[in-house]
Amino acid sequence: MKLELVEQRTRPEAMPLNAAQLGDLVTTLGHPDWVLNLVLVDDPVMADLNARWYGGHGVTDVLSFTYLEDAGSE
Repeated sequence: MKLELVEQRTRPEAMPLNAAQLGDLVTTLGHPDWVLNLVLVDDPVMADLNARWYGGHGVTDVLSFTYLEDAGSE
């Protein structure tokens, strides 16, 4: 699995990222042909993405999107 981490927070030091845990996650999932894009954003950006893609209001912890055409069929 290929992990692509994109840091877009204005204050990343407010919640440090544990790279070792991310490495463990990638190893555990064990799909070498998969790509995982992890984008870290601030609250205003998260609220905007939530509204735009899910019609939600406000901040949420996680938004996920699939690249699979047949998502949910397995």
